[in-house]
Amino acid sequence: MKYRHLLTYIILLLASLSISTAAAQTQFYKQFKGKIGDNEIRVELIKAPSKDNPQFNLRGSYYYERIGENIQLKQGNIDNLGNIYLEEGVSKRDYDGQNSFAKTGTFRGMYYANLGRLEGEWVSVNGQRLPFFFQEDYSNHSIPAEIIFNDINYESAEIRFHYPRFQNHPQAQSINQYLQKNILGDMQAKMIQFINNYQETAALGGMADGFESTNIGYIRHNDHHILTIEYSSNDFQGGMHGMFQSSFYNFNLQNGNLISLDDVLVKGYETPLTQIAEKIFRSKYGMKPDQSLGEFGFTFPGNAFKLTNNYYLDRQGIGFFYNVYEIAPYAVGYQELFLPFEQIKQLVKKGGLLSPYVEN
Repeated sequence: MKYRHLLTYIILLLASLSISTAAAQTQFYKQFKGKIGDNEIRVELIKAPSKDNPQFNLRGSYYYERIGENIQLKQGNIDNLGNIYLEEGVSKRDYDGQNSFAKTGTFRGMYYANLGRLEGEWVSVNGQRLPFFFQEDYSNHSIPAEIIFNDINYESAEIRFHYPRFQNHPQAQSINQYLQKNILGDMQAKMIQFINNYQETAALGGMADGFESTNIGYIRHNDHHILTIEYSSNDFQGGMHGMFQSSFYNFNLQNGNLISLDDVLVKGYETPLTQIAEKIFRSKYGMKPDQSLGEFGFTFPGNAFKLTNNYYLDRQGIGFFYNVYEIAPYAVGYQELFLPFEQIKQLVKKGGLLSPYVEN
């Protein structure tokens, strides 16, 4: 729908912020504890429409408590009656950046919202059938959230903000305030500027088709008093190509503060951590210890390996995320380096936030 006056459209645009917030009550991030057959599992579920395919509105992951490795849940749906369908599998990212999903099973059943319970039957790809039940649970020191959608379409331009708003936890308010002030910023001003940029580009005959700004806050980790949010932005506002960036924020759910590596690693960790990371980095790209990083197209300052301050925490280790242009040309894309706890456990503080993942 086209608007004759931009002012009218902007008023509707600003009003949509409150409308989408009210509608978000049916969109959620929840955790569950339960069983598939006799096997104990912990589940994360997100109920929100998929941008790529709106018929899918349920996704997440689960892991067996005795193993700990994540199994993805995708291409799921929950209808108004509570009927659920989910596909489980393993996601992999190829060297060229392409994602693949190998399906290993399906869940069919019912979600009883008033009881916080899901139950039904799990079927593996080779026909094994087992009953399942999940009960909403945050005893692992995690935090629930509703998912907020602010999507605006204007002619061929689209801008969207999707993010969690945490609730039912002592630190929910402080984390929400940090998210609003330091990560999301003034969404109304950003939306107005985006529409203005689109109009100016279109008026000048520029590349206005496909004008898009996507800003999404993902819950990357939520367990044992650690909450990690990945804030991802993908912008195309004319020009040769768009711009992608991800930033990570790790919160201590005991006090609401950001977690630094100093908080979770032993004193003097910097040098050995960097040495371990460089060894893993070189191994990943088939580089010998004496080969120049520049020979492989990397642009570290002074041709010396360095860890980025952009990192995330999870059950398996610490991940470091280098954005586009940070250590390589645009064509190479972003780089992600993961340090498993098996290789850095001697650097983890005993009794600290990460110790449950190292000591168990």
